Amino acid sequence: MGGQRTDEMSTRTLTRIETGIRGLDEILHGGFVPKRSYLVTGSPGTGKTTFGMHFLSPCSEKARRLFVSFTETEEHLREDADAVGIDMRDISFLDLTPEADMFSEVQSYDIFSPAEVERDPIAHAMRAKIEEVDPARIFVDGFSELRMIASDMFHYVRMVQSFFRFATSRGATVVVSATEGLPDVDVALRAIADGIIHLSGGSHARSLEMLKMRGSDFASGPHPLRITGAGLEVFPDSV
Repeated sequence: MGGQRTDEMSTRTLTRIETGIRGLDEILHGGFVPKRSYLVTGSPGTGKTTFGMHFLSPCSEKARRLFVSFTETEEHLREDADAVGIDMRDISFLDLTPEADMFSEVQSYDIFSPAEVERDPIAHAMRAKIEEVDPARIFVDGFSELRMIASDMFHYVRMVQSFFRFATSRGATVVVSATEGLPDVDVALRAIADGIIHLSGGSHARSLEMLKMRGSDFASGPHPLRITGAGLEVFPDSV
């Protein structure tokens, strides 16, 4: 919600954590409210993965951090981070992309569906890694992939709610990315997440817009965004 802040709201949101994105903290009047869940959404190529890299690497913070990937390998992500000067040396990874030999192996799903076979190992791996690392910040890239292993939309919504509650109850601030294009998934994630950041545009006209942030106000409307050799930079408009 935009507009003027009440004294009560200002009191409740004094504690903030930096987003890691230049210009975004100003739009959010100080940064993210900690121990909440945030959705970064947009079409392919709008900067969602780079957003997550920035979120995990603010230079003033040394807390444990975890990158969970459904879309790119750890090797490629670290190479991409190096290319824009984002330091990810101290960030833990959980790479949930398939192994190369999966393509050549014959797998049978005669009794159970692929979703049923894959669901428990993925959920267990995410829980175990979070318990092992005990991160203060978590970024999940390709979060909408979880819909593919859910039996239906109700089950997907419950999985997402449970994951957010599990992670934030342990003290983590969670950011997840999702590519637009699955209407039911888009609606569900937008309803569940505490905050929504929308990235849009192509190479010549990019923007970032905060659509929702529970527990705080923010500078509403689209703000110019650039993707440079140093990553993302937002230019607050009329803050």
